[in-house]
Amino acid sequence: MRVVNSLENARVALTEGFTELCSPPFAACHAGVNYYSALLAALKREFPANGFTFTLCCGDDAAIAHDALRLGFVHVLCDCEPRVFEQLAQIAASQGATLTRRSNALDATQHTAKPMTN
Repeated sequence: MRVVNSLENARVALTEGFTELCSPPFAACHAGVNYYSALLAALKREFPANGFTFTLCCGDDAAIAHDALRLGFVHVLCDCEPRVFEQLAQIAASQGATLTRRSNALDATQHTAKPMTN
């Protein structure tokens, strides 16, 4: 899995053969869901046959995770409180999406890929 935070980073990762991309931790809280929505739309236009996946990290903010699901993200990470997490997980499942806790996924420091430098 390659952590990407820009369209340029994502292009390089896909060109290098990565098919699993993710945002940095808490990225949706900082850059916003719409930023990553636009990034994902551009990648789908440029790499339509790639079949890549993109996971958006919403930190511990349930409202941002809900917004990501509302905007069509299918892989969302969120560490909100358990009761809210279960409600969001039900919403995700009803849309064919997955909601995962960050603690159950790879942390950015554990990714084997080299960090992007450009």
